[in-house]
Amino acid sequence: MHLCSTPTWETILKFIDILHCHQEAVHLTQALTDATTEETMAETILKLCRLVSTNDELKS
Repeated sequence: MHLCSTPTWETILKFIDILHCHQEAVHLTQALTDATTEETMAETILKLCRLVSTNDELKS
């Protein structure tokens, strides 16, 4: 068993893929895994946050 105390975007990607999350979330997390600049990461994180917010609002 391998225990990772500091998850990476790649680890998170595997986790959400196993849970069969919304494909947009998988795509955005893959983009974070591949991101090379802080600007790209920030933009992608904002998109991911908007997706999560929208999904939560739809459930209400």
